[in-house]
Amino acid sequence: MKWRKAFHKTPKEEKMPKKILLSTFITLFVFSFSGILPEAWGKFPDKKIKFIVPMAPGGGADLLARALAKYVNPYLDGKVYVENITGGGGSIGFREGGKAAPDGYTLTMLVTRIPC
Repeated sequence: MKWRKAFHKTPKEEKMPKKILLSTFITLFVFSFSGILPEAWGKFPDKKIKFIVPMAPGGGADLLARALAKYVNPYLDGKVYVENITGGGGSIGFREGGKAAPDGYTLTMLVTRIPC
C-alpha cells in the first residue's frame, strides 16, 4: 500500500500547475509590452563602447578581444574599441572596469591562466 501514497497528490500539489500557469501568463503579459515603445529607450549605443583588456597588447586576450570587436562592430556601427590597461597582473585593468559607470558602455575581459 505504500506505493499508492507515492502516486497520490496532495491538495497543495494539485494547485501547483495552476500557480505555474498563472505565473507564466503574468510573465508573458508583462514582457509582451516591453517592445511597445522602443523609441522611448533611445538607440543603443549612442556613444562608443570601451572593451578593457587587462593584459598587454599582442597577447591571446588582446587578440580575442580585437576579434570580438571586429565581429561586433558592423552591428553596432563601429562603436566598439579595445583598450589595453596593463599592470599589476591585470588588477589595474579590473579596477578601471570596476570604477566605470554601470551604463553598459564599458566591458572588461576576464582573463584566466591555466597552469601547465
